[in-house]
Amino acid sequence: MDCKALCGVEPQEKQMERLMPVKGRNGILVWVLYGMCALLVVGVAMNAWELLRLVTSAFVRGLTFMEERYLLVSGLNIVLDAIALIVFIAFVLSVGRRAEFFSRAQTARLMVLGGIDALGAVTGLLIPAYVPPVDASAAVLAVAAAPELDLASLMLSVTFFALAGTFEYGRILQQDSDGIL
Repeated sequence: MDCKALCGVEPQEKQMERLMPVKGRNGILVWVLYGMCALLVVGVAMNAWELLRLVTSAFVRGLTFMEERYLLVSGLNIVLDAIALIVFIAFVLSVGRRAEFFSRAQTARLMVLGGIDALGAVTGLLIPAYVPPVDASAAVLAVAAAPELDLASLMLSVTFFALAGTFEYGRILQQDSDGIL
């Protein structure tokens, strides 16, 4: 007789096989997450390239104090985006390769993502009121920048912290159930 017939519970190996995200329908979810990671890498790289282009053109013609500050804050945001991307990729790889959902490492990753997002929301307050110079013959209008608190990023940060709490609770429940079995 097997364990399910005797105890009414599947053995842990069978449960883990059922939960493995790279098999069956859940494999699609993992590949979608991998695709999102690839798109995010492209997005961060494009933002970094655009900032580099702005910095080089600004240094050629000379920088004002406001331009320096604007470029510094923009660079800080790109660094935060890159760190968040690395943490998110580590999160996704743990789910995709090891089926690691509820662990201390995953909880810590979610806390880091929440902290980075909160920092990103606050850095918007550091941006000086600035309108980049535009050539009069250009058909593109200048986009003005002003200090602001990014509420969407702040809400996302709170969501990451709530998810971290949920994952920590799931980890504790998983340890509890492993101790019972």
